[in-house]
Amino acid sequence: MKPEKSLEIIQSMMAEAKQSFHKVSPYFLIWGVLLVISGIAEHVIVYQMGLKQGYAVWGIMGVLGGVISMWYSRKESKKQKVKTYYDLSHNYLWGGFGITLFLVILLSVWNRQNPTPYVLLLTGLPTFVTGGIAKFNPLKVGGIVFWVAGILSFFVAKEFTGLVFSGAIFLGYLIPGYLLYKQESGGNA
Repeated sequence: MKPEKSLEIIQSMMAEAKQSFHKVSPYFLIWGVLLVISGIAEHVIVYQMGLKQGYAVWGIMGVLGGVISMWYSRKESKKQKVKTYYDLSHNYLWGGFGITLFLVILLSVWNRQNPTPYVLLLTGLPTFVTGGIAKFNPLKVGGIVFWVAGILSFFVAKEFTGLVFSGAIFLGYLIPGYLLYKQESGGNA
């Protein structure tokens, strides 16, 4: 094989890997919107209206987000020709996060503890790592935002943790997700 052809193949693979990895923006946008709504809805329904059933918004939005994410993932996997290292690491990282998140929420609620600080601290890790792997600074900053918001959530009154959560999701998921979407769309978003 000629050196020019080898270089062309390597460049093609790198471009494909970069393109493949940037397809994560819809997940940040989907979950960002659903979770911002959840945090605000919890505050309004539970703490302003006094209806404890308002906590159900988290379960409803979680199931909705899971269904949408699975649908999108299946749709994208049909288009994808090869699985890259980025795809594999992304899937394991976020899959492990999802399992750990479920267990943290379940055990926190079972022990009558507010899961919000733990969820925010936990969310910082895959967000930060995803930003590092993708070399996308807004996601790294988003991970740091989650860690700061998680610490802050330990010190604010429980009725305000949903609002802290929504603010962190807006800064940590929605803004980076939109910037990533713009980048993958070639700035035409």
